[in-house]
Amino acid sequence: MSRFSLRISHARSVTLAVFGLAALTALALSVALADPARPNNAPQRITRGAAPAVALPAATVTPGLGTITGHLLANGAPVANEPLTLHAYNGDIDGGVTAATTTDSQGGFTFADVPMPSTGFTYRAVYGPNQTKPEYVYRWLGPLITDFNVGMTVSGGDIDITNVRLVSPPNGATKTIPATFTWQPRNNPTDQYRFTLVDAVTYSGCLYRPGPDNNAYTLTLADTQAGCLDGFQYNKDYLWYVTIDDTSANDSHGDSYDAWLVTFTQGGTAEPTATPTATATPTATVSPTATMTPTATATPFYPVYLPLIRRDMAPPTATPALH
Repeated sequence: MSRFSLRISHARSVTLAVFGLAALTALALSVALADPARPNNAPQRITRGAAPAVALPAATVTPGLGTITGHLLANGAPVANEPLTLHAYNGDIDGGVTAATTTDSQGGFTFADVPMPSTGFTYRAVYGPNQTKPEYVYRWLGPLITDFNVGMTVSGGDIDITNVRLVSPPNGATKTIPATFTWQPRNNPTDQYRFTLVDAVTYSGCLYRPGPDNNAYTLTLADTQAGCLDGFQYNKDYLWYVTIDDTSANDSHGDSYDAWLVTFTQGGTAEPTATPTATATPTATVSPTATMTPTATATPFYPVYLPLIRRDMAPPTATPALH
């Protein structure tokens, strides 16, 4: 099965109107980027497919000599000789690759001679998609770089790409609901995790915030009725994985290397029968192909931002395994 391979003078009155619009835009962006911890527990819609890259309009790009530097780490140790790219994002819209580099022996990275991004776009360093090294995450988007300007050297962040290992249920499992999903957290106190469930065909689904233990989530029937799943079905293939937020950085986040297949079946107990030879009749049946109608529409609690790239998924195994 395949997975996939996640991104805007004339008279004085006109000048004032332009400055006023710019101020309102800056205020809106500051509100959208506030609260990196995102404490709201409402499920949020995501799409696991690749968003089309948006070309940066040449008219709004100013050639310059800006520089962006940072470090790539794994459990605090430098990660050498790993590729990184610099992208411009406007919310969940990926403006495409602006520059590319490779980390040095100390895990340092430098993007030199970087131009100003298009209006409304903000740079971030991106690792992945990683298809070959299970010790690292599949993809990580570094913090938004909001202070970049021509002639400046600014930080692109210290990006930790240590993987989060999925624990249970194993790849290819069949579960009834409620179903508990567990993973092994990273050794990073500023991390927060979100259980992520997506349709294995459409790659769209929901992000759910776990409880205080931060290493497990129990999926309930109410979760499956959230509008972001767009119609939950039994006996259908879903993928689950973990999304990691580094709350110490500005919207820095990534996804576990593995995404495992899971299918759900309807639970329930049959009615008692009068004779031993009689066939018990279930108290209720649900057609495997029936679609549940969402009872409410989930309200996103921060901008959708996961334009992830489709990638191959490991074949089902009896026990969790890194591949």
